[in-house]
Amino acid sequence: DLNLNRIMVADVSDMRLDLAGRLGATDLINARTDDPFRKATEIAGTAPFSIDPKQAFPAVDLVYDAVGYIVDYPDTPVLQQALEIVREGGRVVVVGAFEAPVTLSLMPFVAKQIRIFGSFGYVPDEVMEAIELIRVGKVDRKTLISHEFPLDRAREAFEIQIESGQSIKVLLKP
Repeated sequence: DLNLNRIMVADVSDMRLDLAGRLGATDLINARTDDPFRKATEIAGTAPFSIDPKQAFPAVDLVYDAVGYIVDYPDTPVLQQALEIVREGGRVVVVGAFEAPVTLSLMPFVAKQIRIFGSFGYVPDEVMEAIELIRVGKVDRKTLISHEFPLDRAREAFEIQIESGQSIKVLLKP
């Protein structure tokens, strides 16, 4: 019952948003300059809320939280935003990592009867499948690699990777 006609991507990095657009995202939201809830509502329209018909939420069926919780991120945790954005009965998949415990309001989860799934991201069989897809040319990993560094410049590579506005994926080469 999911409507997959639109794929919205929210990020704070214009570089990453540009790549998401080139890879097929239909709508891009810069969370640094735009309110993700408001933009998602503009893009997807609203879905009714059975508990309070005067209240509406974006008609977003599925949200992936690929961020998790970053300690020095000053805004609302991304998981909280996901719970607020997804429609009643929608799904939230959490694949991001959490640097520390996070405090959330779970009322959207309860009131909208949201299904939340955790995903570690991969299992060994999936890694082998991904390697095979790269090997046969069905996935172009080079599109995701913004920087390459030799091992003796690992410190610089990690510093660049931390700056989301400067990098997508950073590769260390032996």
